[in-house]
Amino acid sequence: MESKAHTRVLIVFHDTIYNSGGTRSLLDLVDRFVNDDSLELVCLFPRSAGTAIDYLEDKSINIISCRYWYATGPKNSTLKNRIALGLKHYLGYYNIQRLIREKLRDMHIDLVYSNTGVVFAGAWISKALKIPHVWHIREFLDEDHGITPLMGWRKYYRFVNRHATAAIMISEALKSKHRAGIDESKIHVVHDDLSPDYLLKQDISWEDRKYNILFAGTICEGKGQLIAVKALALLKKKGITPKLLIAGSVKERDQYYKKLLDDEIKKEGLEKQVEFLGQVSDLAAVRQQCGIGIVASRSEAFGRVTAEGMLADMVMIGAEAGGTAELITHRRNGFLFPLGDSIKLADIVEYVLLAREEDIAQVRKEALSFGKKYIEGNCANQVKRIFMESMK
Repeated sequence: MESKAHTRVLIVFHDTIYNSGGTRSLLDLVDRFVNDDSLELVCLFPRSAGTAIDYLEDKSINIISCRYWYATGPKNSTLKNRIALGLKHYLGYYNIQRLIREKLRDMHIDLVYSNTGVVFAGAWISKALKIPHVWHIREFLDEDHGITPLMGWRKYYRFVNRHATAAIMISEALKSKHRAGIDESKIHVVHDDLSPDYLLKQDISWEDRKYNILFAGTICEGKGQLIAVKALALLKKKGITPKLLIAGSVKERDQYYKKLLDDEIKKEGLEKQVEFLGQVSDLAAVRQQCGIGIVASRSEAFGRVTAEGMLADMVMIGAEAGGTAELITHRRNGFLFPLGDSIKLADIVEYVLLAREEDIAQVRKEALSFGKKYIEGNCANQVKRIFMESMK
């Protein structure tokens, strides 16, 4: 199939929240695509309102909405709950079929591009319209978000294989997880782009911000905030008292983990050293106050927070797992600690705080140089190439 002068791409979002990691990564791509005269974008959202929609409204993009839900659920949920989630998921299927009949069939879409592996709307549309489907999978599911496919892994992978012309993975670690079920010939590893806006000029000196540590991410067991709190307690015993800023929301199912954090903070007397910021709309402003960032996730699919921190002139300390370990070279552009090891994490934080300023300046310089490659548009170029190849 020859490519047309304008390729009309339907982009399927999984949520409408501007600051959720997967959506923000997609919006960074959209910002690149919107300036590409060879592409015409149509964006489909599962709701009719949200901060991501607000962001796109001034970009002359056709925005449509249709109610659809996740094809996944909490891995420890009851059978009753999973049945309820399944019914919602299939209600979404019928809503999408109606949208196809009433609108999409007449829009002459050339290709469907789905964001994340948790919604099937793009697969349903591509099948009905008999057009290619590029599926951008951004999560491990169970390891990073504590969710699993409602239909089970075997059927999930069968569905992806059947309905994805190409499957994009955001790290080698993610590819290693999913290649057991997804045809490897369809898999492309493409690291995310970041907006150039993440390149921050620090007006505050290293000495004046190094004792502020940022932990950004949804509050849940998989992100590992408790490891950082325990490291803080160990440092306090040595008379070293940095402040830990925890930025991120907590879902209802993870309230038990928030209570574990609160109990640990109270037990160790860290109330004055730990601050919960909640969901932060302007994380750049927080980063400009911080010298160190911690990523303790057991399975970070890419490591967006790590790359953003590097661009903000922060020293990033990450767990040696998932995508984080692909971004940080220990003691060169950041520091790695064994997953779950609060003692080693405390040792590294102590070293960073007490090391010679010129030694840490070199690490920050290397990190900034490394982070800059994610604002050059490489991801957008590779994804567009995959679009074109999928249409041949």
